[in-house]
Amino acid sequence: MPMSAPESVQVLVQNGTLAEVHWEPVLTSMVRGQLQGYKVSYWRERSLQQAEAQQEEQQVLAFSGNRTVGRLPGLKPYSLYTLNIRVVNGKGEGPPSPNHNFETPEGVPGPPSFLRIKNTNMDSLTLEWGPPQDNNGRLTG
Repeated sequence: MPMSAPESVQVLVQNGTLAEVHWEPVLTSMVRGQLQGYKVSYWRERSLQQAEAQQEEQQVLAFSGNRTVGRLPGLKPYSLYTLNIRVVNGKGEGPPSPNHNFETPEGVPGPPSFLRIKNTNMDSLTLEWGPPQDNNGRLTG
């Protein structure tokens, strides 16, 4: 099993749904076998709109070979995420890097939760709608 974790983990957030993670490779002597790749584990801690934690299921992406960069697609906008990275050889995974937090920026809000037409007249009508289920940021109008 590998003895060391990747170091110098950095996250470059591309947009509300995509981030790129970079790391320093583990020294060959610390891999203790044939390097198979790296595993990035990440999870959403919470929306940046809500104070309480609502941690979601951990996701794992595997990057084969001696890569030092990977892309994390499908993130939710306006959220706090945590990740760590492990090196993998033929016998298993090494220890995880220290957890690294990053935030995604605001995104486009979801559609209104409902839309109703009320008080129709010959030349006007009144609309009523509900807030979106996913704000993906601060609503401004």
